[in-house]
Amino acid sequence: MFKKSEFYTLQEIAGDIYLLPYGQALAEQRHGFRMNETGLYLWEKLDVCDDKQMLAEYLNKERGIKASVAQYSVDQFVDRLLQFKVISMETPDEENPCKVLNIANINIGLFGDPIFFYRDELKAFERNSERVDIRFAVRIEFPEVMQSSIIIRTPQLVVEESEEFFILYYPKQKYVHQVRFTKDGCKAIAYVYETGNDTDRKLIGDTLHNALRVFFFYYAKTRGYFALNSASILYKDKAWLFSGPARSGKSTHVELWMRLFDVECLNGDINLIAIEGRNAYILGTPWCGTSQIYSNRICDLGGIIFLAKDIYDHVEELDQSTKGLLITQRIITPAWTIKMLEENIEFANRLKDLILVCRHHCTKNFEAVGVIKQRIDESKYEYQVKGQ
Repeated sequence: MFKKSEFYTLQEIAGDIYLLPYGQALAEQRHGFRMNETGLYLWEKLDVCDDKQMLAEYLNKERGIKASVAQYSVDQFVDRLLQFKVISMETPDEENPCKVLNIANINIGLFGDPIFFYRDELKAFERNSERVDIRFAVRIEFPEVMQSSIIIRTPQLVVEESEEFFILYYPKQKYVHQVRFTKDGCKAIAYVYETGNDTDRKLIGDTLHNALRVFFFYYAKTRGYFALNSASILYKDKAWLFSGPARSGKSTHVELWMRLFDVECLNGDINLIAIEGRNAYILGTPWCGTSQIYSNRICDLGGIIFLAKDIYDHVEELDQSTKGLLITQRIITPAWTIKMLEENIEFANRLKDLILVCRHHCTKNFEAVGVIKQRIDESKYEYQVKGQ
């Protein structure tokens, strides 16, 4: 498919029609073109033609130009526009992915050099499958500039929005131009610099691992899955999530559970949550912060415990509003717009009625685990009755 640059426009000057650059294209001192009748015709047909052959066929059939002459004219016209970046060719999607990941029953096709997807966490999710639900491609090229506006700016990440895409920039990553993905969440393209150094390519891979997470969580919301910053354990056949701000003691608390009660840690940093009927459950993902603890299991969700450091151990019961607020604040599914935030809030309000949600004021002592364990054990009967 042909894609026209958004920085070119047809303008009339003294009775003649010109294709002129403006904005970014003008700043780059790109060429303008005087358009004859055939050029104007072909410019219009670029919107409906997949390739040069289709353009030539239109020119032959609709304009009565000899086939060989039509093909020559099209070749000259298209090659000239490609040369000066007035148009570009969209990469076809028929290429085979280098890997297919199955995360939360979503098949992600990865396209590009496999070294960009070297992370060990991904290996547990690789599948041999021809079905691809969403695509993440890496291109070693400079992206076409497009009109966009900044919606988020931090030292680590800048997010811009255009008419068709969300665009991610990583200011501290010198090898990645940008990652853009369509607003339906089905396709992402990462533009990176050429480097023959495998060490540099792995650095690129680390940044792309983060970008893939953002892209995946954005799409997962369309399936009703929301990501919560939390560490999780498996206790009595249910997942229990411990959440809170940085340095609130999530890792320490989970380690105490593992030492005292020999429970399994499912994920050390992020859990993906879904609701089906009156049942909430978590789905495994490869994103786990620096914990290196992850799982591809699906487990029923028993509750979310929000941790707060304190001088003695006790559990605080929460009102409904506070439950919804705390869940919303720890959801890391993108909330770049008001609509996205409202979707996160709506999910949090549904979730709080299905599971235990409380705040555990705790110390670093062994006794802290015993206090919250007792509350969890009591909740089993509460929510069995509530679900009837």
